Amino acid sequence: MPALRTLAACAPVNGDVRPHARNRSSVPRPTPTLNRTMQVIDHEPSGWLLVRDGSRLLLDVNCSQGAVSHDFLMELDEHEAAAYAAGGHAFISILAEKIQDSAPGVRGSASPYRDRHLPGGIRAKVNEVTIGWLTGRRLRK
Repeated sequence: MPALRTLAACAPVNGDVRPHARNRSSVPRPTPTLNRTMQVIDHEPSGWLLVRDGSRLLLDVNCSQGAVSHDFLMELDEHEAAAYAAGGHAFISILAEKIQDSAPGVRGSASPYRDRHLPGGIRAKVNEVTIGWLTGRRLRK
């Protein structure tokens, strides 16, 4: 059973009613990730993130069709991984644009990428790694 917080722990400090006002002097730290094999290795702001998970490369594309946007996560196949090794960031940008233009999240889409969408379990891990990476970047600025 979790311990109950005392009233003193919830009391405002110097009129500050925000949570954890007592610890304001401490610098916020990113939450440690449970999966230390995953890491963001490349990105295009507001466009895509490339995540390494062991030997796998996972591409997370921000797709937008009109007023609706969604993330599309897929694993690079061996040909795409080889093309990334040769072409780097530029190759992934072109691939992400092809994915975006094919509208894999739109109902009835004939996107060749649609069936490569990864399930929610891996999505949660990628989100966790991405949030940690973004937090770390903000703290360094």
